[in-house]
Amino acid sequence: YNRGFSGSGPEVMLWQTRNNKFYDDINKEPEYAVFVYINDHLRRIYFNTYGLDLRVYAGYKKNGNSLIEYVPKDIQMHRFNFMRKRTEERLYSSNLLKNEYKDKHFNFLKLHLEETRKELQKRYPNIKFIIIKYPQKLLREGMVLDTVKYAFYTDRWKELEDEGFIIYDLDKKLNVDITNDEYSLPDQHPNEKAWDVITEQLVKDFNL
Repeated sequence: YNRGFSGSGPEVMLWQTRNNKFYDDINKEPEYAVFVYINDHLRRIYFNTYGLDLRVYAGYKKNGNSLIEYVPKDIQMHRFNFMRKRTEERLYSSNLLKNEYKDKHFNFLKLHLEETRKELQKRYPNIKFIIIKYPQKLLREGMVLDTVKYAFYTDRWKELEDEGFIIYDLDKKLNVDITNDEYSLPDQHPNEKAWDVITEQLVKDFNL
């Protein structure tokens, strides 16, 4: 069952799994849930929280050890370019994605993943959660913020492994460099050949 759609990230995944309609038409308990993590997802969990991406809205704020949905009072104002720009500047000038807060940001990302699995386990207690870490050329070429790079490459993913998540790092699992042009569309999204290579390895590793 494919529940993904473009431009979204961990915040939308959490919103989906907290809504009953997400589970419509799933007539057999899934063995695996699979989430593909890319470097831009760290940014998206903040931008969507503050209504900066109006195509798909879902945003959360930390409340103790959980996340609660958050809707800015001025969300409709972000349809105006000047308002969107002002909010972006405010976020970047505070602690959004600043390197000194890199562990705080990873904690926020981690909580999105933990809360999502918690929702899935309410219905499917034995489900296994696979996080596919998909590297991109921007990471290789150092064209992303250090905080974003840290979130992708940090050893702290082991914390999620210790909690039972399956961390599937394509850098380590594939015999090819998936960031090469051979496996990418011009905008760096994966092409068909990339998914042929990835799914073949997944099928092999998990006996699908």
